[in-house]
Amino acid sequence: MAIKEKFSADPTLVGFVENLLIPHLYSYTCFSEKGTLPFGELAHNAEGVLNYYMELFKVTEPVIALRFLYLLAFDKVRGHLVCPCGKGAIIRKCHAPLLKTIQRYQTPKEFEFELNYCYKYFKERGNK
Repeated sequence: MAIKEKFSADPTLVGFVENLLIPHLYSYTCFSEKGTLPFGELAHNAEGVLNYYMELFKVTEPVIALRFLYLLAFDKVRGHLVCPCGKGAIIRKCHAPLLKTIQRYQTPKEFEFELNYCYKYFKERGNK
C-alpha cells in the first residue's frame, strides 16, 4: 500500500522514476558499495506488512493492526463504533480520517489479502 500511496502523489512516469525507482536504485547502490542501506532495513514478507500497518496506525500490538485490516477488508468504517486502537474513542473522533485516506489506495479485497497474509504469520508465531 505504501508504494500505491507514494505513486498516487504523482501518477506519471516521471513521478514513478523520481519517487520510487531512483530511491530504490540509490539504496541498491549504497548496499552494493558500502553494505548499508541509507534509509534503513525494513522487515520482509508478512512481518514487514504487519509492522508497516502497526506504524501507520500508531499501535504497538499486532492484533490491533489486524483489527484495523479486518475493518478495512470487511466492514465499512462506521464512525459511531468504538475504534479498534483501544483508546475508547469512537472511530469518527480517532482513526476515521486515516482509514478514509488509505481506502483510496486499495480495495477491500486487497486489504483482505493482507489481513489473511498477516494473520497467518501472526498465528504461526504462536499468537491466538
